[in-house]
Amino acid sequence: MNISRNNFLSALSIFAEAVIVHEQGIVSDVNESFIKLTGLKKTECVGLPINKLFELPLEFDEVSMKNQQFDTRLIINPQEKFFSLRFNQVSSEGDNISYCTLLDISGAKKDPKFLNKKLKEAIQNSYAKREILDLSEYNQLIVDEISIGITIFNAEGRCVFANRAAAQMIGASVSQLIDYNFREVQAWKTTGLYDAAISAINNNKQEKIIYSSVSTFGKPVKLSCKFLPFVSNGENLLMSIYEDISELEKVNQNLKESEEKFKAFYKNSPIGTALTRYDGTFVDVNQALLNVSGANKKELLSSNIIDFYDKVETRNKMLQDLKKNGSVHGLEVAVKLKSGKRKTFIINVNTVSLNEETLLMTSFQDITLRKLVEDKFKESETRYGVIFKNAYNPIVITDKKGRIRFFNEATIELLEYSSEELYGMHFYEISSYNGKEWYDKTIEIINTTKKTTFTSVLKTKSGRLLNIINQVSIVKFNKEEMMLASIHDITEQKKIEEELKNSEERLQLALQGADLGLWDWNVETGELYFSERWATMLGYEIDELAHRLDTWKSLVHPEDKPKVMDELDHHLEKKIPFFRLKHRLLMKDGNWKWILDAGKVLKRDGEGKAIRAVGVNMDISELINAELQLLKVNKEISNKSAQLEAEKKHLETTLDILKNTQEKLIESEKMAALGVLTAGLAHEINNPVNYVNAGMTAFNKTFLRIKTAISALLEHRGGDTKDIESQIGSYFETGDKMIKIMENGIARVIDIVYSMRTFSRNKTTDFTNYDIDKLIDGTIVLFESALKSKSIEVIKDFSQIPDIYCIPGRIQQVFTNLISNSIDSIKDSGEIIIITKYITEKDVVQVTIKDNGVGIDFDKKKKIFDPFYTTKDVGQGSGLGLYLTYKIIEEHEGSIWFETEKNSGTAFYIELPAFRQEATTKN
Repeated sequence: MNISRNNFLSALSIFAEAVIVHEQGIVSDVNESFIKLTGLKKTECVGLPINKLFELPLEFDEVSMKNQQFDTRLIINPQEKFFSLRFNQVSSEGDNISYCTLLDISGAKKDPKFLNKKLKEAIQNSYAKREILDLSEYNQLIVDEISIGITIFNAEGRCVFANRAAAQMIGASVSQLIDYNFREVQAWKTTGLYDAAISAINNNKQEKIIYSSVSTFGKPVKLSCKFLPFVSNGENLLMSIYEDISELEKVNQNLKESEEKFKAFYKNSPIGTALTRYDGTFVDVNQALLNVSGANKKELLSSNIIDFYDKVETRNKMLQDLKKNGSVHGLEVAVKLKSGKRKTFIINVNTVSLNEETLLMTSFQDITLRKLVEDKFKESETRYGVIFKNAYNPIVITDKKGRIRFFNEATIELLEYSSEELYGMHFYEISSYNGKEWYDKTIEIINTTKKTTFTSVLKTKSGRLLNIINQVSIVKFNKEEMMLASIHDITEQKKIEEELKNSEERLQLALQGADLGLWDWNVETGELYFSERWATMLGYEIDELAHRLDTWKSLVHPEDKPKVMDELDHHLEKKIPFFRLKHRLLMKDGNWKWILDAGKVLKRDGEGKAIRAVGVNMDISELINAELQLLKVNKEISNKSAQLEAEKKHLETTLDILKNTQEKLIESEKMAALGVLTAGLAHEINNPVNYVNAGMTAFNKTFLRIKTAISALLEHRGGDTKDIESQIGSYFETGDKMIKIMENGIARVIDIVYSMRTFSRNKTTDFTNYDIDKLIDGTIVLFESALKSKSIEVIKDFSQIPDIYCIPGRIQQVFTNLISNSIDSIKDSGEIIIITKYITEKDVVQVTIKDNGVGIDFDKKKKIFDPFYTTKDVGQGSGLGLYLTYKIIEEHEGSIWFETEKNSGTAFYIELPAFRQEATTKN
C-alpha cells in the first residue's frame, strides 16, 4: 500500500501502540502513545540514534533490523520495564518510511497470561471500534501494525483481507493470502482449521483451535486461531484472529519445570512437610513427616490435618493468622501421634500454587525435647538462680513493659553498662537500632505467642553494634509474668558468614566469568563434587554423573590417563606444588574434549596426607584446535617465506634489470629526440655562423679601407686632412657594426650549444636545486627552427618561483617531449602557452604546457602514458616519450596529468617539489 508521508505522520496520533519513526536509525518522530508509555519527552528522543535510546544487541543497521523484533530496555531514563521493539517499513510514494512499535512486556515476568491480555487489548484498541472493511489509509496502518494476525473470508471461503502479522505467522505474503480459499486448502483440513471454521459458520458462534505452523522467517510457531462470524453491509463474513502463543508456551513450560523442582525439593527436605487444601484434606506429605509422625502415607492422605492437631483451636488460630498475614510463622502446636504420644512442633504455613491449584504448605519442626527441658527448668527456681547468675550467655529478665529487672554478669560484660545503669533501663534503649515499630511488634508477638526466637541488632554503651539471636519466653517469677531473654552474640559469626557469602559470590562470579567448572574432592572417602558447569561442559546434566572419583577416572582418555594419574600422585605426595595438566575427557555424545585441569590440596592431616583437594576445569578445545591450526599455518608460512625469499631475490634482480633498461630507454629516447632536432639545430647554428662569415668579410674590407685612409693621412700630414679623417670615422663605425653582428652570431651559437649540452647530460643522476625557467628557455631554443617552420608562437607566462629539486637533464627531457608533441599536434600555425607558478599550500612548482592543436581522441586518453603506445605514423615515434615522461616525474616525487578536447588542443600539468634549503645527492 502506497501512502503519503504526511498522512502517515498524521496517523501517528491515533495509533493505539507506541510508534517511533526513524531515518537510518535516527529518531525523527514519536507519537503520544510512546510518550505516555515511556515517560520521555518528544524533544528528548528526536535526533537521538535508536541504539542510544534502547539497549540493542548490535550497532543499528536499518536493513538488518527490518522485520525484526527485540526485547529491550530504555537507556535514558532507565525504568524497571521491559519492552518488545519491532522494526518495520511502509512505502511512501516511492520512498520507504522506517518505523518501529513498542509494547510493554514487563508484566510477562509475573503473569504468564500477560501476552494474551495484551493481544486482546490490541484487538479492542486497534480495530474493534471501527468497521474492519472500511480500510482507509489510517485504519490500514493500524491493522497492519498490531501484533496479532487478522484475516477475513467471504461466504465462499475466499480471503478478502489479511494484515501483515497474519501473513508472517501463516508463512506467506499478504498478496498470496488474498483470494486464498480455505475450503480448497488441504493443510486446513489436516490441522483442524477447516473443521473449526465450518463449525463457526454453521453454528454462528466463536470457535478456537491451537496448531503449529512455520512463520515467514522460517521459525516454528505455536498459533491460537479464533474464528468469529459477523455481518458487514449485509454480507456474511468470517474473521480469523491469529495469536502467536509460542512465548506463552515457553512460560508454561518454565512454570512446569519450576513446579517439578519444587516437588523434588519438597520430597527430599529433612523437615516434615505437608500439602493440604484449605478444608484440611491432605494432598501430599514428604518422607520426613512420615518419619516423625510414625504414620504411613496412605493413612495420612485419607485423613484431615485437623485430626493431626491436638486442639481444634490451634488450627483455627493458624487459619486466622493465615487470612490476616498471608502466612504463619513460628506457631507452636501440640500433635497427638498414632502411638498415643504427644509431640510439640513449631509450624510455618505458606500458600503455594501447584497444577493451577492453591494449596497450603505446612512445615513441622520438632521441639518436643526443648519443651521438656524448659518445663524441667521451671520446676526448680532455686537451681535456676545459680544457672542464671553464672550462665555464659547474657540473660535478661524484663517486666511486660520491657523494663530490665534482672540480668547476669555476662549481660554487663556484653553491653558495657554498669549494674546501676542497666537496672530499670527500657530494653528498647539498647535495641532502638531496629526501630520503634519493630520493637512494638516484637513485644506484641512475645505476649501473644509466649515464646519466640528472633535476630536483631543491639547497641552497646560505646556505640558498638552487635548482631544477636534473642530467645524470649514468658515465665512466672513470684506469680508475676515476666519476659526472659537469652542473648547469643553472633556478631563474629555474622562477619564470617558475610565474608564467606561474599567469597562464595566472588568465586561464583569468577567461575562464571571465566567459564570454569569446579570440582571438590574428599580424598579420604573418594567423593568428588562436580559443579553444574563441570557437567554441562561435557554435555551432561548435573544429576547424570555420580559424584565419585571413579566417575572422573572413567572419563579420562586412555592415552592421557597414565600421565594424568602420575601428575596427580606427585602432587598428593607433595613432589609438585599443584596439579595442572591438559588432557581429554569423554563427552556424553562420545566425542573427546580438551580440558585444562588445575587443582591443589587444601587440607592435609598431621602426617601430611591429603584430605581435601579443590580445582577447576577449563574448556580449551578451541585453544588446542587453534594451536594445531597455528602449527599448520606456521609450517605453511615457513614454506611460503622460503618461496617469497627466492621470489624477492628474483624480483630484486629483475628490478635492477628494469632500472638499467629504463636508463637505456631514457637515453635512447633522448638520442631519438636529438636525432629529430639535428636538422633544425644545424640550420639554427648555420645562420649565426653565416652572420660571422659575412661580418668578417665586410670587416676585412673596412679594415683595408681604414689602412689606406691612414696611409693617405700620413702623406698629407701638415695639409688639409678633414675629408680623410671623416672617411676614417665612417670606416670605424662600419667596423663596430660588423663586430656587433659577429658577437650576436657567436652568442647565438653559444646558447644553442649550451642547451644541447644540458639536454645531453644524461649520465648523471644527481639531484640539485635548479632554475626551471632556464630549463624551459633552453628547451625552446632547441625547437626554434621547428617553431618558425610551422609559424608557431611560444607565449611564456613565468611567475616569481623558487628553484625545483631535480635532475636537470631529465626534467629538460620532459619539456622536450611535451613541446615536441605540441608542435606535432599543430598542423599549420598556432601557439604554445607555457605557464609557471608556485603553489604555496602544496610547496610545489606547477608548469602548464598548453597548445591549440588537434587534441587527443577520447578512446585514446587512458592509454596515453602506456609504454610503446603512439598515435603517430609508423616510424614517426617510439611510443616511449610520454611513458618516460611519467616515470621521470614519478621519480621526482611529482605528478602529471592532462586535459584535452578534440580539435581544441591539449594542456599538460606538472607539479614538482620546490627547492630544498640544503640540496642533497641521492642515487
